Amino acid sequence: MYLSCKVKILDTDGRITPKTISGTTYLYYEYARVYNKKKKYTEPKRACIGKRDTEQPDFIYPNEKFLKFFPRELLPSEKDSQFRSGCLHVGAFIVIRKIVSDYHLDEIIARIIGKDAGLFLDLAAYSIITEDNAGQYYPDYAYNHALFTNDMRIYSDSKVSDFLQKVTIDQRIQFLNEWNAKRDHREKIYISYDSTNKISEAGDIDMVERVYSNESIDTKIFIGFVATIIRSRIYTLFKDEVGRMDKKQNYMTVPAAIKELEKIELLKGADNEYNLDYAITATQKAILKAFGMTADNIHKQARAISSDIARVEIESIEAANS
Repeated sequence: MYLSCKVKILDTDGRITPKTISGTTYLYYEYARVYNKKKKYTEPKRACIGKRDTEQPDFIYPNEKFLKFFPRELLPSEKDSQFRSGCLHVGAFIVIRKIVSDYHLDEIIARIIGKDAGLFLDLAAYSIITEDNAGQYYPDYAYNHALFTNDMRIYSDSKVSDFLQKVTIDQRIQFLNEWNAKRDHREKIYISYDSTNKISEAGDIDMVERVYSNESIDTKIFIGFVATIIRSRIYTLFKDEVGRMDKKQNYMTVPAAIKELEKIELLKGADNEYNLDYAITATQKAILKAFGMTADNIHKQARAISSDIARVEIESIEAANS
């Protein structure tokens, strides 16, 4: 399905190839090259990303694949609002949100942080999914991911920087006290220091978050606590699931599973609604099983996310026209 708007053909170093079929010129994007063992040479993998405009040859009518391969490219209808990408990663977010809910972390953080609790949880999810804690890159992540913030609002890097400066040591201590009060020694979190770094340690939790002593260290340590709790839970669930398997699979590690879940995406169609790009794969189903989830859970939550985004966009348009 082709969108009603037009975009200028991108400069991709020769990776876009035209092909004319029955008088219509389609543009194909080379997204990978795969070695063919039988033929003993690499073959390009291409996907159609749109069709050329006959009146303006430098422009194309993009399709949904264009949104997948160029999620940062704003369509004309999006340029004024710059709301969010046409391709949203939702798989890892949905799994992380389940753990947050199971541990009531959203309730605890809301009591301690207040109205910015969603941003706090997004920064924790961001550090898990991207394995990064550099706040200045968060807006790029937020642009193409589902979010915990109210109405999935995307905040600027200046807002993130300001937020990191405002969280206090007392809030971090309050969180530690609330968390540790309800946990046994294996799940309790402590903090220790050395001469050059501040390191958060999580009792007998299998994975420990390391946060260096630079800008907004106290907030980053706090976010690191929560990220460690979530990541450790993923690790433990995988360890239990692997114990039930005949053979350990390579995808049953935290980094590999997150990478695989990130492939579960919502694409924005010509009707401006987001829908799952592909069916849930067998590998993704196996990963979801460790969390007590199924493909149906993903479909249901994906529809809810799509509905929320549609509501927010309608409200934004109505507010702009009022």
